[in-house]
Amino acid sequence: MQNQNKYLFDSNVIIDYLRGNERAVSLIEKTELLTISVVTVGEVYQGVLNNKELQRIREVLKSFKVINIIESISKNAVKLVENYHLTSGLYFLDALIAATALENNLTLLTSNTKHFLKIKEIRVEKW
Repeated sequence: MQNQNKYLFDSNVIIDYLRGNERAVSLIEKTELLTISVVTVGEVYQGVLNNKELQRIREVLKSFKVINIIESISKNAVKLVENYHLTSGLYFLDALIAATALENNLTLLTSNTKHFLKIKEIRVEKW
């Protein structure tokens, strides 16, 4: 049975998958539509250590629908930073990810709940 939850996967879930974490492997293999932000793509590539890892990341990310930043996502991210940076320490890249989840009606799946759980506008599931 396919997982019908509509998630926006944060980079930590992808990294867990790449490291062979059984829970991450199971979830990703059972999820019908794998979705990530273009910001997450950059975060995952930023951690590349060698050419072998680079090739593996390229292959894994082919399975994901990548959501690009459009004007409405950017504007929502700015609003989120205005509302949550001073009180919760929300940074712009995390705000872009949150705004992507909001714009696309997706639940953000992340282990980085420190900033995201305080954002009332989005649904967050702790990884």
